[in-house]
Amino acid sequence: MVTQVFTRGAAYFAYTSTIEKRERAKMLALSGVELAMSQLYVKKPEQKKGEGDKDTPDKKGGKPAQKPNESGILFQQIFPVLNRWQSKTLNSPQQGLDGEIKFYIACEDGKLNLNNLYDFEKQQFKGNKQEQELFRKTFLNKLKSVAHIDGDLFIGLEKTFKKNRLNDVTQLLERPEYHDFINKVFIKPGGQDKPDIVLTDIFTTWTQDQGVNPWFFSQSMDDLFELQGAARDSINARKEAMKNWTKLFKPQATWQKDWDTTLGKVYGVQLKTLPQKVDSMFLTKFVPKTFSVVSYGI
Repeated sequence: MVTQVFTRGAAYFAYTSTIEKRERAKMLALSGVELAMSQLYVKKPEQKKGEGDKDTPDKKGGKPAQKPNESGILFQQIFPVLNRWQSKTLNSPQQGLDGEIKFYIACEDGKLNLNNLYDFEKQQFKGNKQEQELFRKTFLNKLKSVAHIDGDLFIGLEKTFKKNRLNDVTQLLERPEYHDFINKVFIKPGGQDKPDIVLTDIFTTWTQDQGVNPWFFSQSMDDLFELQGAARDSINARKEAMKNWTKLFKPQATWQKDWDTTLGKVYGVQLKTLPQKVDSMFLTKFVPKTFSVVSYGI
């Protein structure tokens, strides 16, 4: 009888301890999402009376001083921390909870929405043969090479779309052509030391535009195109460089003309070194709408 009570008591103690740790980790992880949301909030610049008029000269009597618009403020605010793990340590006396929060902000507009490439009524990929070949040979073949994938990703995607559109990119794992991604589904802490392509960091189903925002590329996109500069910099290095990068920022661009003078300097890569004609997949307007957060409570 004593042995039975002790066994049940020991099992109950281990169970409650596990539940307590799990709930604490959940609370910390949810707090990470709140921290990320606070960084994504953009406060519109306050405009004093008389400011913002096109004919109002600056103090030196020269051209009117241009105030950063909402897009410019978002770029300055988010770009330094985009695709970078951030951490915050909590301790009981101050926060009432022991633990560590690790969170990671990515822009879904910097990933490729596969659903937008397919016409589900006609049961075929959108665009002419040249555009389809661009996606198949330039993008997917590049992905196969960098991620060391054996299967034909285009065939696997085509067979998936014959059944239905993707509700979530993890549905691709049902196809054998995408099984190389089974252990590379989500971004994990410490994974930036070695460039790697992660399934949910290269593809998305959450955006509306048919293209990718190059200003807010995901880390997997950076790795796919072998970008340097900002793609490899730490948060502190990015913050130091933001003054120069802000001057290069353009909310609307023509990449054949503007890449080398803007993003080419940010990423340290000229357009001619990227896969041929891949810039046709890049959005020309800076209109990021959807962000995602990966958060861990430890």
